[in-house]
Amino acid sequence: MHNLRSHSTIEEALNQAVTECWDFLDFEDLEEHGGIILHNKNTGEYLFQYLFNSNSGTPIANGLYTADRYQYTELIIPLFSKGWRQYASFHTHPSFSPRPSSIDLNQLFVGFFNNYIYSGLNKELIKYTWRDPKDPSQGINSEKIIINSITTQNVQP
Repeated sequence: MHNLRSHSTIEEALNQAVTECWDFLDFEDLEEHGGIILHNKNTGEYLFQYLFNSNSGTPIANGLYTADRYQYTELIIPLFSKGWRQYASFHTHPSFSPRPSSIDLNQLFVGFFNNYIYSGLNKELIKYTWRDPKDPSQGINSEKIIINSITTQNVQP
């Protein structure tokens, strides 16, 4: 689990993210899980890196994903020197819809133009992008992503 391997498409990276953050979990695990999707402009490849939820084992982990800073420093930052850049945040909502909370919008999504939330409850993956990344007050656009195909649908946030 949590293999570091690159993919030729974002869809393949998203499939890995859903598999690692949802499909492999025990059915009683209702904590949020997630990580970061990176993109390499030189090769065109994508990479998903699982990052531990620093809230794990606490009551708030069921409704709040916070990427572990130490893992980020150890696993993500070294990749920047190899041409990788942050492409998107990814996390799960195990027992509610894939709509972003105010904490998602004001903390997790900050620093990422693209953000994905997968709902284990209704098996939906939604991509959220900032309308203007320099002005978050402009809000977000959202689209439903059907993994294992190229289909997307616009949805209301």
